[in-house]
Amino acid sequence: MQGKIFVISGLSGSGKTTAISNVLQMATDYNLQASTSYTTRRPRDGEVDGKDYFFVDEEAFLKLKNEGFFLETVTFNKNFYGTPADLTSQLEKHNILVVCDINGLLKIKKMIPEAITIFLIPSSISDLEYRMQARGDSELDIQKRVKINELDLRTALQNNSFISYKVTADDKKQTAEAIFKIIQKHL
Repeated sequence: MQGKIFVISGLSGSGKTTAISNVLQMATDYNLQASTSYTTRRPRDGEVDGKDYFFVDEEAFLKLKNEGFFLETVTFNKNFYGTPADLTSQLEKHNILVVCDINGLLKIKKMIPEAITIFLIPSSISDLEYRMQARGDSELDIQKRVKINELDLRTALQNNSFISYKVTADDKKQTAEAIFKIIQKHL
């Protein structure tokens, strides 16, 4: 079996992680597995090491990066994030879901042109700010993320041809259902 790779991207606070969690619950018959990224940031309440992210210190992350361990990396708010490169070997056994920012989506799509890319679009920036507040982000982090969201949205619009699907991320259940329908279409 040769699996498919689905790349889920969106602005900070758009519900990427929640959507993936909900999709995985819906897609139990689709041999679907989420890729777990690495990060140097501290875990948020409820996040589990090895499930939500692999939480590592900066030294370990940079060592892995220098060894070519990551398919793509990004730095945000002095924290590193990276998608492991071994996900391509996992495609021999599974269909893979990857969550990353728009720049990660673009890198992955250029390296794996057959990747199915989905970009989550919020109905408003104020919705994103509310979600970031609700998950406990500091006001300073929210301000930084809002500025980055503006850049990321511009990047997404300028690179529209790399985005297979756009999903409006207003309602958690509807967002997950829309992503699931896209996955069903390709499997």
